[in-house]
Amino acid sequence: MTINQLRYVVEVAKTGSINQAANNLFISHTTLSSAVRSLERELGEAIFVRSSKGVHLTPFGNMFTAHVVPLQVSLEQLNAFSDVGNQRKKTKEFSIASNGYPFIAKIFRRLREEYPTDRLTLRQYEQNELEIPAYVADRIVDLGLIRIWNCYEKAIFRQFEVQKLDFSEILEIPLGITIGPENPLYAQAEPGVTANQLKGFPVVKLNSNDVGPYSDIFKQLDLPDFTHKIVTTSRATLYEILEETDAIYLDSLYPDPLYENMYGLSQLRPRRTLQLLNCTVTSKIGWVTRKNTPLTELGEKFTATANAWLKPRTS
Repeated sequence: MTINQLRYVVEVAKTGSINQAANNLFISHTTLSSAVRSLERELGEAIFVRSSKGVHLTPFGNMFTAHVVPLQVSLEQLNAFSDVGNQRKKTKEFSIASNGYPFIAKIFRRLREEYPTDRLTLRQYEQNELEIPAYVADRIVDLGLIRIWNCYEKAIFRQFEVQKLDFSEILEIPLGITIGPENPLYAQAEPGVTANQLKGFPVVKLNSNDVGPYSDIFKQLDLPDFTHKIVTTSRATLYEILEETDAIYLDSLYPDPLYENMYGLSQLRPRRTLQLLNCTVTSKIGWVTRKNTPLTELGEKFTATANAWLKPRTS
């Protein structure tokens, strides 16, 4: 296994095309394809499924690249030291890994407005619950914002102890079912939905909730065995599926102020989240930080704004 092979895998996964990845890396199609196949033979598992429409990751490939991407980011950061060492001393930096929230971009904009003459580098990594703690522990990011279903929290907190991480809870909220306007439940007056009402609808999942330690969540919640399942690694694609089909997505019932800051008061929400009734599992939203490591000035300002937006409505 070589560093170049890992770079090739990440680029193919990003582009979904051997040819495009080879062009981006300035190498031949044959060199790239041969290197990836050699790595697959070494691992004894297929990383990609190849078809006339392109390539996409296998379940094993998804898990493998989840470990490779942080390594590549670290290598790129190390390589950058020699080029921008003096410049970095003059730059204020902040980085966060999260499940992916639109409000992060809005807070970044606020930081830019607050520091109009400073050099700023703001980084946001959209990762799943398995990857966020690793990004914090490996010092790829300053801070993690994570959602933890309380039925898994004991195992996750044991992992945090091993990784020397702290978890600071912001709020605990119910689970919900997110749907788009094509789902008939979208127009109902009631703010909640039962498991029985979900029968017959397809379900859309992120890949991290379809394979791995969190893949049994639907059984834990006693939700129906869905006939049709759509799995994606892209949150943007997930939302497009919800808006174009009658699919459902297991989500969290975030407080109204957070939705308002994500979408604006006047903007029609493209989706609706109904509370999952008779459900004892909840979502804990909180910060993941390294033990005994204070946040930077930008980190403090970021968390203060996010904490205000994440607070439940009290009136």
